[in-house]
Amino acid sequence: MYTIDNISFTTYGLHISTSKGIAMLESAKTELFTIYGKEGYQITKHKASTLELNGFIIANDITDFKSKINSLSTVFKSAGLRSIVLDNNAINCFAVDGFRIDKVRIYGKVYASFNIKLTIV
Repeated sequence: MYTIDNISFTTYGLHISTSKGIAMLESAKTELFTIYGKEGYQITKHKASTLELNGFIIANDITDFKSKINSLSTVFKSAGLRSIVLDNNAINCFAVDGFRIDKVRIYGKVYASFNIKLTIV
């Protein structure tokens, strides 16, 4: 089951197609050492890990669609970390740039593409 802060993705009409970045270790930041003529080292940290989720939203009608989008906006723009569970892996993260909804189509129900990039803490 996929959840955001213990609430199922499907409550928001959200269905994830692909996720990228969970198992990938990001590259290290560049080392900077500025003492001439001395051996030494500098501890470098890895760049922030990111998780990108792609999927779609399904809503019963336009009113339901707006409600689901408003709920997702409230969740991702509120202060603090979000706890996302994907395939029994809990991930603490936050959305720096919000999410993107596009390709909205109405075929009896309302369908739209969803994309979000999250920074993992």
